Amino acid sequence: MSTDRAIGRSPGVRWPTIEGVKLPTVATAVVDRQGGAATTAQLEGWGLSAAAVARRVASGRWQRLHRGVVLLHSGPPAWREQAHGALLYAGTGAALSHSSAAYVHRITAAPGPLIEVSVPGDRFVRPAARLVIHRRRSMPLAGGRLCAVNENATVVDLVARAADDDAAVAVVAAALLRGVLPDRVLIEAGSRPRLGNRSILTELLAPGVDAIESPLEHRYARDVERRHGLPRGRTQYDSSSTVGGSEPTGCTSASASASSSTASSRIPSRRPTTTRGGTTPSCSRTARSP
Repeated sequence: MSTDRAIGRSPGVRWPTIEGVKLPTVATAVVDRQGGAATTAQLEGWGLSAAAVARRVASGRWQRLHRGVVLLHSGPPAWREQAHGALLYAGTGAALSHSSAAYVHRITAAPGPLIEVSVPGDRFVRPAARLVIHRRRSMPLAGGRLCAVNENATVVDLVARAADDDAAVAVVAAALLRGVLPDRVLIEAGSRPRLGNRSILTELLAPGVDAIESPLEHRYARDVERRHGLPRGRTQYDSSSTVGGSEPTGCTSASASASSSTASSRIPSRRPTTTRGGTTPSCSRTARSP
């Protein structure tokens, strides 16, 4: 019997190779979508026995990411490859969440030491190294080539577990900088009966509240303006602004000038006034009349 027939291939059909192993054309497309990873069940379906997969892993040509999940190359695994492997391991309905989703949505600059995955609450996933599994009673909407929980749910997840107000403010500020819409975050928060740090999230994103650009600014408003009964500061924009509301530059704080050197990147106002003048807007933080 020919080798093709022995492993279930159609005789005479040319199969592409991955690391020297011939696979059906559909397999290469699937592996590409999965970041170079595959489950052992998939590999067996494509004609590779469990023993053949084990030999490849033992020789170092392939790598075992998790139980039943293999990375089909020998180089150092990139973060996205590990994330794909985590999703394959977690199975049906799984999506990256929390710090991992924040990295996918570019809310944070680094993914964190562990990969975080959420799964429906009626499923149990065995714990695995370098992987955090969150079982959720209600799964948020998720999608993308690297499947992740939507950005609004991600912001709420991170604020809910923030260790203090500064950490929560940092999450919200980063999210607004990425263009996350406050109203949608509040809708997501409202859908959760139990939510940690709900008050700080509502305080920061409630309609009519000026955007907070950093934990430093929030501390000033809380510890100086409110505590001492000072007029509340307000971010003001010049009437000239580029079409589309690009980010202002040269921001200074009249009421907290001593802290201006440590202020973070400016977050645009939710509804900036725009003209066609094409000039760069400037802003200042001035005291509002009592």
